[in-house]
Amino acid sequence: LGKMAVALCKLFYKAKLIWENLGPPGVTFGQTVIGLGYLNLYRKIKVDKMGQPRSDTYGFNPAGHGKGVALRDYNAALSRRECQNLSQDALEETLVFRYADAGEIVHSGEVGGKGSRARENHGDMVMADAMGWKLVKEEGRLVFLGKLKAKEKQSDLPEPRTAAGRMKM
Repeated sequence: LGKMAVALCKLFYKAKLIWENLGPPGVTFGQTVIGLGYLNLYRKIKVDKMGQPRSDTYGFNPAGHGKGVALRDYNAALSRRECQNLSQDALEETLVFRYADAGEIVHSGEVGGKGSRARENHGDMVMADAMGWKLVKEEGRLVFLGKLKAKEKQSDLPEPRTAAGRMKM
């Protein structure tokens, strides 16, 4: 999968790549991508107490508060219509997330997920969308459809479902 991701990034003008760097699959994916020499990657820079860069980590690790922050930010962007998701399946998957007793956001399949349930999909599409939104937001490449000039109409915008439409946007 890492080889295909790099090929797609190169196809889309050396696009920045973000992935969930958690567990053996995420680590292996990252090692493959870096091993191929592709370095236009999302990275989190850790700083010391003096504010100096200490180390950096490629990929997004949703451990701790990271997952909740990313999901809340993505939810807010969808609500404000800053982010538009055209996938009905992905949007329906957002509905299975809820707050657990400790206040953390979890996929309903995670609660008590032991045995065979532990291997099920736990919101992969939503996490991918949230990471994509995180990258777009941090790169500063937002298009606000709600703030179009008075003479512009949403119907005047190019069709984003085509390559030509995305390039025109």
